[in-house]
Amino acid sequence: MVIIYLALALFFVMAKWRALAVMNTALALLFLVLTPTKSALSGSTCSDSVTVIQYNLAFENTNLEQFVEYIETTRPDLVVMQEVSPQHGQFFDRLFKLFPYRYGGQAKIGYPSNQLILSRQTLYGMSVYRTPDGQNIISGVWQPRQGIDVGILAAHPPSPRNKTLWYRRDALIRTVEHLAASSATPRNMVIGDFNLSASNHAYKARFSEYTSMPVASWKGVRSEIELPAMAMASIDHLWVKSDTAEQITLCSREALLEIFGSDHVPIKTTISF
Repeated sequence: MVIIYLALALFFVMAKWRALAVMNTALALLFLVLTPTKSALSGSTCSDSVTVIQYNLAFENTNLEQFVEYIETTRPDLVVMQEVSPQHGQFFDRLFKLFPYRYGGQAKIGYPSNQLILSRQTLYGMSVYRTPDGQNIISGVWQPRQGIDVGILAAHPPSPRNKTLWYRRDALIRTVEHLAASSATPRNMVIGDFNLSASNHAYKARFSEYTSMPVASWKGVRSEIELPAMAMASIDHLWVKSDTAEQITLCSREALLEIFGSDHVPIKTTISF
């Protein structure tokens, strides 16, 4: 769209239609500002860092091998997934030796709202908060380093395809905000596919005391072709917050556009303490 608007602006300049040229240039700049990027850097100095991968697999994903091989090769510290089916869960059995801590897939737990969390470091106090309309929020504590506790909230609000789902999404986000505000840990992280575009004005009002770095994550369609970031939306989010004395810093986030199989792409986030 940026290229189209700029091309139209050039055409109107050549045709001496200055008003239309200015309008199309303005539209191109506006579109450029609103479109997500492939990566984002905080500019902070990050030394003792960990890596978090998040991914909405898509229930119909038949190309999990590529993603699993990436996880086996890169060995991130934490993996948070949505739209995980029992069939997908069986596929991840081979990862359990690399990730001795997990939440999801166990007897009597299942996959709360089809979520699965794998960790190389300690997870404890894990539980599910169930909303009156049957949505599930995973909560607990992740300990990426000895003596460093990070409160974690993982959720997957529904896609607002109609008015009812719109209200359910917003209600779940408000519930996550309430739980986050009640956290007893000095460092906290909220993660998931929130089905809320970073270009939406409502995004800026959510988790106002937290830090985030939106990047492209949703293609809109399942495709085996690598789409440019500017053609995507940013709806898979990660927010962090810490008390003044207990630092947690977002260092970088990157969309892994080369991984296919879902209408989303995995997001790699680097966090420092």
